[in-house]
Amino acid sequence: MLKTAFIEIHPANESEVDEVIKKAQWMKRWIMDNQIRVITENRKFFWVSSGNVKITKNSQKIRLLRKQGIEGPQEHLVVDKEMRF
Repeated sequence: MLKTAFIEIHPANESEVDEVIKKAQWMKRWIMDNQIRVITENRKFFWVSSGNVKITKNSQKIRLLRKQGIEGPQEHLVVDKEMRF
C-alpha cells in the first residue's frame, strides 16, 4: 500500500494557519483534478514549523487545522521507513 506524506515548511503562528489550510486545499484539488488516484487515500498533510511553534495546542486555529486533516504545526517530523502515520 502506497502512503504519501505532504510536508509544508512554514512559520508556525496563528496568523499563518489560513495560508497553510489554503495550500493543503490547493494540493487536494490538484490531486483530484489530475486524477492521481494512487494518492487520494493513505495520505497525510504535515505542517513543520520553520522556527518556534507559536500556537497553543487547544486554540480554535488548531481545531481548524484538524478539520482539514493537517497535523501540526510541529518543530520536527520523524517518519520511519515504514511511514507509519
